[in-house]
Amino acid sequence: MPVKILDIVWYKFLPARFGGQKGIDGFLTALSESYEVVVLCSRDNKSEGSNCYKLLPLLPTGKWQFFNNSYRQLIKKICKEERVTHICIEHPYYARAALKVGHSLGLPVIIHNHNIESERFKSLGKWWWKIMWYYEGWACRKAGLNLFKTNTDKLYAIKHYKLPATKCMVLPYCLPQDHQALDKGAAAAATRKRFQIPATNKLLLFNGTLDYGPNAKAVERIYKNIVPLLQALSPWPFTILICGRNELPAFNYLEQLHHPMVQQTGVVENIETLVAAADLFINPVLEGGGIKTKIIDALGQHTTVVSFASGAFGIDTDCTGGKLQLCTDGDYVQFVQFIVSALQKEIVLTPQAFFDSFKWQRYIDALGSRYFDR
Repeated sequence: MPVKILDIVWYKFLPARFGGQKGIDGFLTALSESYEVVVLCSRDNKSEGSNCYKLLPLLPTGKWQFFNNSYRQLIKKICKEERVTHICIEHPYYARAALKVGHSLGLPVIIHNHNIESERFKSLGKWWWKIMWYYEGWACRKAGLNLFKTNTDKLYAIKHYKLPATKCMVLPYCLPQDHQALDKGAAAAATRKRFQIPATNKLLLFNGTLDYGPNAKAVERIYKNIVPLLQALSPWPFTILICGRNELPAFNYLEQLHHPMVQQTGVVENIETLVAAADLFINPVLEGGGIKTKIIDALGQHTTVVSFASGAFGIDTDCTGGKLQLCTDGDYVQFVQFIVSALQKEIVLTPQAFFDSFKWQRYIDALGSRYFDR
């Protein structure tokens, strides 16, 4: 019987505009090149017509769906009608329903873990992180296979959730199959014209979903800690562009932050152009978990990155040829010194070893030989 995978995505990921959304779409697209894939997702997903997997936007929006048993029946119905051979869930939240269906139909269940959720909630100060810890551990132990974004997450799960290594595999966020680095000169010229940035100014960039706590705190650090030090230590004038969605009222305060050397642009179409245009990508993120897709995207455009160490988990600096500079968490003086040092160096390309390390097909082939094609 040919392999057919049901992937469950409980939230909006299409159209894929942001890092996590692109990560899921990239994974499913690459997976679809080797296997038939059906995606059960929330109703607010909108296909742009280029998806090579079958989309079933039948789940509700919101988190209460996990407690509604009727959706377990929907999963079971789809598995039967589509003649599914494997179930995969994005994050562990649908584990209870998926595992019940898998057990009743004899289907193996895979959990695609985008980070260690309990640790992410702990870093965000959520009192109920321990409840998540027990649930997440239970789900990972019951699943037939767990995919982790970083080796750090994999080792955490093996140690703390008591998972056998045979149930674990690293599958990072990767660059799109058709990835092409842009011409940096042309991108810089267009970006400087668009945002009226003088040619004498060094261009620094930070982007992400700004109505997400860890990214919002990073924006605060740019204004409070990084800009004053840059003014004192940088031999050049500079402009920092901060790009990304900010739609939640709780984060409106970011729009009240102002500095003449910083521009908040909101959501920018073709963010790749700005990433390629930047002299440097900065990542002052300390909280949260999982691999930071923005760093992969920046390196993919040959843009050097300066990041706090905890903001770059899952990326082996050995394969970046010095294009990823990591400094001690919370050391803003060192962070700015790294910025100045990086800007003084001649621009070099990201080495091929990096692109080879973050290629979807490499991991899909490994997943197939290890799990689907047995």
